[in-house]
Amino acid sequence: MSEKEKLIDFLSEKGFLWSYDPAKVRSLPDEIIIEHTLIYADTPQIQTLFEIYDPKKIKKIWKKNILPNLRYRKLNYFLARFFFNYANPYSILNKHHETRLEKFQRLVTENA
Repeated sequence: MSEKEKLIDFLSEKGFLWSYDPAKVRSLPDEIIIEHTLIYADTPQIQTLFEIYDPKKIKKIWKKNILPNLRYRKLNYFLARFFFNYANPYSILNKHHETRLEKFQRLVTENA
């Protein structure tokens, strides 16, 4: 069994992929696996993530899907400091966070 399959099994067993069809979790896009691992998994699984995927891809997904979300401020600090090597994590956190209104306006203009 590959490291990726072990990681997917871990996420599935812990209930982190509850909203996906259990028969199809092994075919989920990489973006979902990366995002769910960063949000819900522990440090060993995040380290495994960096062994499976290119760090640039992980960072891109983190910046796009997790970093703008204010609910993950502490998580983002942790990821920025310890996995993406930002000496001053608050600089990136303050730069990428948006209010709910800003996010709503951005989503409306993207879908217009």
